[in-house]
Amino acid sequence: MNLTGRGLCFGTGLVPQGERVEFDLAEDRLRLWPDTQREHSVPYVAIRVEPGGFERRQFQLTWSDNGPWALVLDDDALARRVRNAPPPGLQVEIERLDAQLRRGRVASGVGWALIGTIVLAPLFFLALLWWQADRIVGAAVDRIPIAWEEQLGESAFAQLTAGASLLSEGAAVDAVNAIGGRLTAEIDSPYRFQWHVIDDPQINAFAVPAGHVVVFTGLLNAADTPEEVAGVLAHEVQHVVLRHSLQGLVRSLGWSATIKILFGSSGPLSGVGQLADRLGSLTFSREQETAADLQGLKLLRRAKIDPQGMVTFFEKLAREESGMTLLSTHPMSADRAERLRAEIAQAGSWPTEPLPVAWSELRAARPAGDSPGDSPGDSPGDLR
Repeated sequence: MNLTGRGLCFGTGLVPQGERVEFDLAEDRLRLWPDTQREHSVPYVAIRVEPGGFERRQFQLTWSDNGPWALVLDDDALARRVRNAPPPGLQVEIERLDAQLRRGRVASGVGWALIGTIVLAPLFFLALLWWQADRIVGAAVDRIPIAWEEQLGESAFAQLTAGASLLSEGAAVDAVNAIGGRLTAEIDSPYRFQWHVIDDPQINAFAVPAGHVVVFTGLLNAADTPEEVAGVLAHEVQHVVLRHSLQGLVRSLGWSATIKILFGSSGPLSGVGQLADRLGSLTFSREQETAADLQGLKLLRRAKIDPQGMVTFFEKLAREESGMTLLSTHPMSADRAERLRAEIAQAGSWPTEPLPVAWSELRAARPAGDSPGDSPGDSPGDLR
């Protein structure tokens, strides 16, 4: 009997934040979007089963097909079913994964016992290490040169936009450049921000290390004012300035690599292309999303842009959100809007100046049917 379910898929031609897909674990192959025109089959012989993260709890199927692919089984119940009763073609990989994890647990258990019997000081030090994980990762990130981060950003941008319809001119490009330029005109940052527009109906935007910021036309179509777009761009700019992607990347490399980077080794940072691949499957934490929101608000104030646009855009997304788990790594849009309103009230009003964008002309230039909600396939994106 085949195992079917839903998982988060990353791969060539999919959006950078991943796409939730139906899948079927048949006897001899994995089938994505089964029994549809998009069906994508992968024989098990080409698949690796990998854990990930500091605690080795991630469970994903990875393979290569014109680039790296990964299917994350983020449903715990379904993941247990696959581990306990895998298809015959995945049996060897699952056994290899289980053996790897068992060896890790045994080695960890022996190490803890030895430490506990010899002296308590190392135990205290290890506990302190975990307690200060965010600071340690931050210190390691501070050791990474801007020049290397720029190489990573260029590679990530090329990979994440491969095959996308990047616009080079037009009202949408001019508007995003004008808004982005206003936001970053006086920002104290070593990065050279570059603005890009992808012709895609999804309501989404994302940024990669060192300053490439990408906006989808679906987001521009959903925005009623340039101030709403400015709120999203301010959020993305702060992800770059706060080096959130690098922090996630260092975390994903694990403790050994983190300590090496902290003490000046460049070994874990070799292979920029492979590390850029990782960025597409990383997500920001709730804390990082909140920090980008609040720091983005400060950026709007410095640029003399009305902050209400940031609030109204999240409220607009909140009205369309449904079925999203409260355990999502991203705060719900309604919660974000409420937090921003409170911050604005506490900060008090500030002088604002209109953005140099002819928004009415941009809206008039939209193709028929491009208004928000006209297409049943349009849905709020995962604003990273």
